Amino acid sequence: MILTDAANDTIGTSWKTEHKGLTTMTTERPLSPGKYLLVIEFTNDFNTRAVSLYRVVDDGLGYLFTQFEDNDARGAFPCWDEPEFKIPFKMILTVPERHIAVSNTPVQEETVSEGWKRVEFEETKPLPTYLLAIATGPLEAYEISGLSVPGKVYTVKGHAKLTALARAMTPPILNALENYFGRPYPYKKLDLIAVPEFWAGAMENAGAVTFREPILTADSATATISQRRRLAAVIAHELSHMWFGDLVTMEWWDDLWLNESFASWMGDKITNEVFPEFDMPIRVVRSSEGVMSADARKTTSPIHQKTQDDDNLLQNIGIIYSKGQAVLEMFEKWLGEETFQRGVRDYLKAHEWGNATADDFFSALSGAAGRDVTGPLSTFILQPGVPLVTIAPEEDGRITISQQRFANYGVSYEDTLRWQIPITMKYGIGDKTFTYSLLLTGADTTITLPEGKRPAWILPNAGMSGYYRWHVPAMMLVKMAKDAPKLLTPAERVGFLSNLSGLFHAGLLHGAGYLAVIHQFGQDPNPDVISSVIGLLGGVHEVFVSDANRAQFAAFVRQTLQPAVDRFGLQPQAGEPGAVSSLRPSLLGFIADEGADSAALHLATQLARTYLKDPRAVDPSLVGTCLSLAAIHGDKALFDTYVERFENAPTPVERSRFLSALGYFHD
Repeated sequence: MILTDAANDTIGTSWKTEHKGLTTMTTERPLSPGKYLLVIEFTNDFNTRAVSLYRVVDDGLGYLFTQFEDNDARGAFPCWDEPEFKIPFKMILTVPERHIAVSNTPVQEETVSEGWKRVEFEETKPLPTYLLAIATGPLEAYEISGLSVPGKVYTVKGHAKLTALARAMTPPILNALENYFGRPYPYKKLDLIAVPEFWAGAMENAGAVTFREPILTADSATATISQRRRLAAVIAHELSHMWFGDLVTMEWWDDLWLNESFASWMGDKITNEVFPEFDMPIRVVRSSEGVMSADARKTTSPIHQKTQDDDNLLQNIGIIYSKGQAVLEMFEKWLGEETFQRGVRDYLKAHEWGNATADDFFSALSGAAGRDVTGPLSTFILQPGVPLVTIAPEEDGRITISQQRFANYGVSYEDTLRWQIPITMKYGIGDKTFTYSLLLTGADTTITLPEGKRPAWILPNAGMSGYYRWHVPAMMLVKMAKDAPKLLTPAERVGFLSNLSGLFHAGLLHGAGYLAVIHQFGQDPNPDVISSVIGLLGGVHEVFVSDANRAQFAAFVRQTLQPAVDRFGLQPQAGEPGAVSSLRPSLLGFIADEGADSAALHLATQLARTYLKDPRAVDPSLVGTCLSLAAIHGDKALFDTYVERFENAPTPVERSRFLSALGYFHD
């Protein structure tokens, strides 16, 4: 370390390295206020664990990539490795002459000498260290046309040709985000980088977003609708961060929940706007309902937690994304889309290029709404668990609505938690449907419906945008289940089934009734609803099926899913909706395996062997399922074939397919 003052005089120093990567420097005399220059000479080995600055070898060629979140920038260079230290950076890299170097900003100058290239990048806008990025090696690049700034997609050698889909999707997503935030993309360029070894799905480095390679290289010629949907959603999630996370950054990691929750919420919202064929609203409902199961466990914790040090910054990360997204979805519906958007814009304007907290965001929403938002939101952010809303209707139209903490069967809590819950009920009287909204702030309340009559049925979570479980009288459940396609939207039917599963696991619904409703919903005409039926059947199989009742359960599966097989078929049809294409792999897989349907299993095995001979002869959407089903009953020869195809896969997606299928072989 060398420290000099404004007069360029050297000041004596001593230093020592302590635990957790902390280095302390002591000067020989007190420093007066003023400007000083600290020069640190630093060397370290390249990491090999896909964190910090790490080396990857792909097809015999070496590359360097970075993944600095949460606190691994310190392994690449000395720094204040915390999000509140947000400053401009000047990056200079020296790389082999024929290598390409990428960082957060455009290249300012390149000079070549004796086989090496010095690449100097423009100074960044203020950034925390976890958002810096480096990628270098014999990379390939294609330009992304149609962006508001220059942009490219970078891959390892030989894979750039697989990025046409990503390059086509990115411009409309970025444009939609610029329109929503009401301000242009905040950085000078936008590069997308496919990384072969990457533990995260993607990382929102400002101007240089990194992705797990199979996501970004989904080939437009063979990508399934599920792969297309995932690619669009991940791009939208990461680009949302350019404003919410990069332009405005959390002060400390205890607000990581908001950083990621907002990007998940915003990304899915924008994906639905740009690509409505991906049916994102139903995916949002399924995600919200799914996380409630995890949040009902006794071991769950609040998504906002005070973090004193950096030992466990990413703990509870799984629930953070989905629960926070679900809560934001609920409050956007409560406040109204325009009001919520105005609060988001006010928040960004007030804190651009700086740091902020969740309280700052809540205050912006409250200001836009003209009412308190912090109080209700905090009950979902600072408290663990899921509320259970119980509806008790009377004949004269009065309804008592109460809340308690939802608990799985056999789990008990001290029932002291209360939430402020935005509730919108949907109900039917005669042949008409009505809605009623309220904010439940106490343990219970009684309302009187304007119609003054007892409804025949009540759905306590209209649109399924609320983050709560709900319970109504048994006859109302029966009524809604019987007439579900007529009374409820597809998203509401998906949420109805998930809530039914929650009630069953809480001991609030008898097993026979649960199975009867699952069987009834097997006749639903909507493929997304059938996907939920398969999910519930999978849960029953996992917990309750043994060798003693396996054959009986298989027969029940075949009976339940046969209407869907007859309606949608087990092989693709020209011009079919994307939701049907998304359903078919799980439909074929479940009825062939858990349903022990010999015809379906024979079809899958034949398709797998056909694929091994001619990959173009099998629809891409069925390949993964058929390879896995064939592996379940496969022999040593087939196992060896899968290993060979895995080791010599021509694309990252193909490699992932065979890697997954290898896990289905039995000893």
